[in-house]
Amino acid sequence: MAEVEQMREGVGMKGYLLLGRIILAAGLAQVAAEALAQPADRAMEEPKIVLNVTANPSDCNLQSASRVKLESLTRGGEKWIGRCVKVDGVWSGRALFLNAGDLNRARYPQSDDKLGPRRVGLYLPDELLESAPAHGRSATAVGVVGDCETLSRGALMVMGYCHYTDGPYIAVSEMRK
Repeated sequence: MAEVEQMREGVGMKGYLLLGRIILAAGLAQVAAEALAQPADRAMEEPKIVLNVTANPSDCNLQSASRVKLESLTRGGEKWIGRCVKVDGVWSGRALFLNAGDLNRARYPQSDDKLGPRRVGLYLPDELLESAPAHGRSATAVGVVGDCETLSRGALMVMGYCHYTDGPYIAVSEMRK
């Protein structure tokens, strides 16, 4: 350590910063060499960016969906993951809430953690997202249930509801107003 102190005093701050850059470059080179030395089957996968999640209306629709209470999805809804459901609530933007009062409980109700047990995220086809009410309207969401943790696994970036929060979501095939 005394040698580093002497070096810093002898070369000044510019020299010290240059030494830091050299050490950083050497470390990065080592990491890159180790990554390149991996066998092909362990090579890094192409980064995945999730823009949207959708459900096929011919597979999941109002007639084929199981009616589920929103609370069942937010509290231990793991049993519904991957299943086609229809859920009633108050639709606002990218989320379905238990009631209209939930929209006034937080500045950002679609991502505020304290409202997690009172909402389910929505991944909507573009035409439905464009018509999503900002201030809430009663609606029935029909789609396939998923969870943000699974959706985010292995992804470089996840857009939409799971970009801001965790928990269950519905990949919507249709919305009934």
